[in-house]
Amino acid sequence: MPPSGDFDLSPDGSQIAVTRPEGAVADIWIVDWRRGVTSRLTLNAGDNINPVWSNDSKRVAFTSYRNGNADVFVMNADRVGEAEALLSSPKDERVEAWSKDGKYLAYELGEGNQEDIWVLPLRKESKEPNDGPKEPFAVVTGPYRKGEPQFAPDGKWLAFVSNETSRFEVYIQSFPDGRQRKMVSIGGGGQPRWSPNGRELYYRLFSQAKVVDITATDP
Repeated sequence: MPPSGDFDLSPDGSQIAVTRPEGAVADIWIVDWRRGVTSRLTLNAGDNINPVWSNDSKRVAFTSYRNGNADVFVMNADRVGEAEALLSSPKDERVEAWSKDGKYLAYELGEGNQEDIWVLPLRKESKEPNDGPKEPFAVVTGPYRKGEPQFAPDGKWLAFVSNETSRFEVYIQSFPDGRQRKMVSIGGGGQPRWSPNGRELYYRLFSQAKVVDITATDP
């Protein structure tokens, strides 16, 4: 079996989307672990990495370098149809998370170490006045490094990492308004992940796993 890189478990728990390097490029593969079947999702000249499942477990968004720089594409997990470009520009866009309600993709936008965190609304066809933004919008910006955004299960918070205090720490910020921001790690942290019920936030500190109680927080 070839070595594997980043991966994401489908919300229904039946499949794993994983990056596998083969030769000079990397592609996304789908592993149906219950049936023991593995199938290739992407196949093109550029690297395809960092798969992220949709909330209905039917589609996979990923970062692709097929056009020379990082863009965001999405494909049906059953490989029916072609890849669709969601974000494609001269700047680098790297997908990180898909909200549980299916409405938003969080991604990093920029160049080098000054990437900002942006969100792409996916339901642009809605004409309801209170259905939220219709165009991509920035949620975390500033002259420091930041990344690894993760939506809370209820969609009210976005967890991310930032070194705005000169050390990488884990933060949560109310979403989508961004009016509240709180540092939740102590002594550094990275790779935040929400518990399924949204009451705890896990993160990594070196080789240790930490957990923070979020139940007292209300946006």
